[in-house]
Amino acid sequence: SGADVGANKRQILLQFSQQRQHLHELADILEKSGQPQVAHHLRSFRQTLKSNQFQRLSKIGEGDYGIVYRIRHAIDQKFYAIKEVELNDLNDKGKQRIMDEVMHLQYLRSPYVVEYYDSWVEGNTFYIQMEACFNNLNNILRLKRQYFERQLGEPMDLYEYFISCEIFKEILECVQYLHEMNPPVIHRNLTPGNILIVRNHVQGRFIKLCSLILATIHDTRIHYKTTHKHTANVGTSRYIAPENTMGLKYDHKIDLYSLAIIGAEIFELDPFDGSRTKQYSVDYPELNPPVQQMQKLLDSMLARNWHKRPDCKDVLDKYNEWKAT
Repeated sequence: SGADVGANKRQILLQFSQQRQHLHELADILEKSGQPQVAHHLRSFRQTLKSNQFQRLSKIGEGDYGIVYRIRHAIDQKFYAIKEVELNDLNDKGKQRIMDEVMHLQYLRSPYVVEYYDSWVEGNTFYIQMEACFNNLNNILRLKRQYFERQLGEPMDLYEYFISCEIFKEILECVQYLHEMNPPVIHRNLTPGNILIVRNHVQGRFIKLCSLILATIHDTRIHYKTTHKHTANVGTSRYIAPENTMGLKYDHKIDLYSLAIIGAEIFELDPFDGSRTKQYSVDYPELNPPVQQMQKLLDSMLARNWHKRPDCKDVLDKYNEWKAT
């Protein structure tokens, strides 16, 4: 009816009005943070209602900065992941972080990071369209022991240890990619939930990083100065390095601390007590030396003095010492 058409038109106009307001707010934030060109581009965004092109299938995850859904595109029928962020729920700092995540995803286009496709504002919602991945490490770790029919506390067999080594190796390579950018990128929120598994391998790889919302550029000319420290106490508590929680200066090696906790979860080792690894397996004695080497590496990655932690490359260079043979 004419009344329905009029109501729909008013609803669309309202969404466009909200969209324009939020775009200008985001542009103002970017301009203040020293990104005038991006701000100008944002102000010139064409208004759109792209979400009508997607069929929402299931919720993948939820965090402080939005909800991620698995969706199917109505035109190409492909599956994607869409992060939806309610802008009204965020302060300026939160909006800045959302924009930073988009910038990092655009900048870090590689097999090591989840692929970015598009982003836009619609009404009060900010959308980020990304590659849909098959699973995350959190779920894989829950299923791994069950798959290998092993009880909690029992040592792994050779095959499970080999698989665990390959998983950890790929994660290290992903983080090494970030750290070897110029300037380096610090992830700052490495957790099993932010490490994704792709269904079809890319260049022989199955693992990618996501959730770059807390990532930051590390410029040694600036961030070693006390007056220009990185933001303190960001990330997920279990995986946060002590220098981060204490508000001290830090660099990319805060990610090595997080990787040590993740590595301990992959290999089911106590990151702070290596006594169990002295005689890891009776059934597979050939595992004892590599597991002991892994425990030593985890210890070094957890060093309280972050200057003494190895880089990802250092850990990977010792791969032949901690892998299953």
